[in-house]
Amino acid sequence: MDPSLLPVSLSFGIFLLCCWFYLSRNRRRVPLPPGPRGFPLVGSLWNAPVEYPWVTYAQWTATYGDVLYLDIPGNPTVVINSAQAAVNLLEKRSGNYSDRPDFTMIQLAGWDFNLGFMRYSEQWRMHRRMFHQYFQLRAVPEYYPAQMKATSVLLQQIYSGSVIMKTVYGYDVNADDDKFVELADRAQESASEGWFPGASFLGLADTWRKDILSVVLSTILVFLLHPEIQTKVQAELDAVVGYTRLPNFEDRLQLPYIEAILLEALRWNPVLPLGVAHRSLKDDVYRGYYIPADYLESPHLDAQCRAILHDERDYPNPMVFDPDRFMPGDGKQLQPNPTAAFGFRRRCDMSWPLFRAWIAIASMASTLSFSKAVDSEGSVIEPSATFTDGLLSFPAPFKCTIKARSAEAQAVINSGGL
Repeated sequence: MDPSLLPVSLSFGIFLLCCWFYLSRNRRRVPLPPGPRGFPLVGSLWNAPVEYPWVTYAQWTATYGDVLYLDIPGNPTVVINSAQAAVNLLEKRSGNYSDRPDFTMIQLAGWDFNLGFMRYSEQWRMHRRMFHQYFQLRAVPEYYPAQMKATSVLLQQIYSGSVIMKTVYGYDVNADDDKFVELADRAQESASEGWFPGASFLGLADTWRKDILSVVLSTILVFLLHPEIQTKVQAELDAVVGYTRLPNFEDRLQLPYIEAILLEALRWNPVLPLGVAHRSLKDDVYRGYYIPADYLESPHLDAQCRAILHDERDYPNPMVFDPDRFMPGDGKQLQPNPTAAFGFRRRCDMSWPLFRAWIAIASMASTLSFSKAVDSEGSVIEPSATFTDGLLSFPAPFKCTIKARSAEAQAVINSGGL
């Protein structure tokens, strides 16, 4: 053989081998879940959405159903788009689906010790036991004083800045070393980075403080878009808490509307719209479809949270922010609690984020008033109900006016809530 033809022959042989592997894999007796058509070598790569993927995945439900498959080279993906399928796989079969894939960027950033990203192993079980020993629901009250103190500091920092604040994942106050602004700016940077593209992720993983920040900013945005909601929650706070102190956790059962706002904020804009990836430990069959081991490597398996929390069958008019979904009433059937925002079963823990976000929202609504900002010509600046693209979802930057509700509220802020 002419030596010059050797590279061509090798390339052609590799191509034929790849074609054989692709075709033989798709001739299995039990088919993979339906999904966009794939092609040899590249699979479904050209069909994979790049921007706001959760929107495309939700739209594909009408075509492929609530469990679909993407043949992405190096990252074959099963996407779950309904609560029923998520519960059936991630909860009822949690022994098979509690593993995580290897997140290369997480490992490079030194975050592989994090319980949320750790592989399902004896080490993970040990860490989980230790976590629940110190942070189980019964232990939460021990940390109330620290959370109350942090909230009072937050209020002082917000109020100490300019009256009109540019909200860019935080508050643009005057103090150069404001820690909340620094935290918020870093969270913005983390959220804007792509999950897979480059090493810029390396130095940013340790800045994630996603839970409180996204929920609080979503709530402030709602107060601007729907001032009647702010008025209603402040009336509830005034009746229960009064004007001379901050809310505390003992007030929680008497403040159902704040609870409803918190749950609706989690549903309306889940912090992790695609969830966090799960991986199957062994081959499985679900609804007649084959799920191979190691295939559930998608960042959407836990479990396309936004599609689940915007499912019209469970949440009519899902794009509308409506806290009454979770308010009890005579003969009223409540809509499902948005637990999908925090994962499923063995990978689920929603107590801590809920407690921390609740006290932050209650304290801000009790003492501060949020309204639309006005430009230099006196025109109202309308905020937009849009959210960032990326692994984490935050409200897009918006401006607002923040004032103390009254002289009594200002005194409470200045005194640290005492």
